[in-house]
Amino acid sequence: MERVVAAGFSGGSSASPRALLAVDCAGALLSAVLLGVVLMRLERVFGMPADALVVLAAIPVVFAVYDAVALAAARGDAHRWLLPIGLANLGYCLVSVVYVLAHAERLRVAGWVYFVLELVVVVSLAGLQLRVWWRRSGR
Repeated sequence: MERVVAAGFSGGSSASPRALLAVDCAGALLSAVLLGVVLMRLERVFGMPADALVVLAAIPVVFAVYDAVALAAARGDAHRWLLPIGLANLGYCLVSVVYVLAHAERLRVAGWVYFVLELVVVVSLAGLQLRVWWRRSGR
């Protein structure tokens, strides 16, 4: 984890593809629990409706499965698994923004804080994943 964070500050050149997949997997599981359990139970505090949270929580579950498969299957080519998950993470951010904007009038301050922070973290991770994929692919 420290290596991934340090790599993020160094432009991503030293990040391990396997470490990025592991961090993505852990982050996806955390997002699924936060969205599907915590925010759902505290809907009044965050303001995002339960039906939207179910959709937003299901996506990271799929990502965690992808990451787990990638970690099990990848050998010396782990960087190849980064392009699909990096693009998927950016896609998730777009879906999340659409849901936030669709429910903007219902969101409370805690909801805005959660979704903005999640967006910053996921976009940063996706950017790092795509930079490592690009460099390791010889592009």
